[in-house]
Amino acid sequence: MSSIVQRQTCLLNNEGNVAITFDGTDVVQIAQNGDVKIHLSGKRDDELVESLNYTLSPIGIKLTKKGEDMSVSDGRALVRYHDGIVLGGKGNMFRGSMVMTAFHGQ
Repeated sequence: MSSIVQRQTCLLNNEGNVAITFDGTDVVQIAQNGDVKIHLSGKRDDELVESLNYTLSPIGIKLTKKGEDMSVSDGRALVRYHDGIVLGGKGNMFRGSMVMTAFHGQ
């Protein structure tokens, strides 16, 4: 797992959102209001999914891949994945900081 996670970065961008990249491509944005936007740019390889599941696990988000179909769960709902999907924060403004803390081990 560690070699896969090493292919990610997790940082605070200029807009104040947490941005997660995989192999240099922006794949997740966590807004200050807790909304999580996932945009994989058509990539659906197993390593990307495994890496994101590890990184997003502190906030209960999980991607599931079955063949070419994907779904995403946030602990409240399971929905079919599509590029640009936004999972509403529903008042949880700490999602970004939770991911940053877990990612950087602080």
